[in-house]
Amino acid sequence: AVVSTQSTGELIGDVFYESTEVYEMEWIDKSLRNYRIVMAPYGGLIAMAWDTRQLTRGQPKRFIEIYSAAGVLQNEISTQHERIAVVNMGWSNSEDLVVITDIGSIYIYDLEGKP
Repeated sequence: AVVSTQSTGELIGDVFYESTEVYEMEWIDKSLRNYRIVMAPYGGLIAMAWDTRQLTRGQPKRFIEIYSAAGVLQNEISTQHERIAVVNMGWSNSEDLVVITDIGSIYIYDLEGKP
């Protein structure tokens, strides 16, 4: 098989798969290295929480941002009233967001960010 060095795909076995950009992410200016990021199964939502392991100036953001797969902000879950830091989070098989905090609390939110 002949493969062009100009393409944006990958040769897997005898088949060449080409990558095509469908759309650009909406959060182009966001520095992702400052966040914990988890993606829902099946190409769904993306949850982002401030990574408290990062050294930052000032107060870290006290909310979890929920984005569509295209990077469009869908919702924000405030953690300000709890004064907690997110230690870990992930999506369940039923696409609920499971959040573990620094004090050992576990919160579960639906796709709309409701507990």
